[in-house]
Amino acid sequence: MNPRAIALELLGRWSPTGRLADELLADHPGLARLSSADRGLVTELFYGCLRQKLALEFLIGQFATKPPRAVVRHLLALGLYQLLFMKVPAHAAVNETVALAKAPATLPEAKFVNAVLRRATLVTLEKATTW
Repeated sequence: MNPRAIALELLGRWSPTGRLADELLADHPGLARLSSADRGLVTELFYGCLRQKLALEFLIGQFATKPPRAVVRHLLALGLYQLLFMKVPAHAAVNETVALAKAPATLPEAKFVNAVLRRATLVTLEKATTW
């Protein structure tokens, strides 16, 4: 199973259930089948998106032209977290997130995810070159 897909699933379960993040992570059946590196990626993505929730929501509001539904908001949070906090190369973060979006989101929503992440990439590149 894809670590990013598990992180997306965990984000989707976290807010509506009210369960602790630790419990959700420990109870996920897909984690046992992952390598230790992939389990680490799931943990970093899930906890990182929760730690940076306010910043990510602010950024989504800045880059998105309309408020997305929950699954798209979680996809954007995963992509932005990888871009801005994990320093995953932009092409990898965008491509992996858009590929992940194709299952739970509609085609227009996947294109929306692509557009928002690319817009965020351009803005961060502009800021990096002005420092």
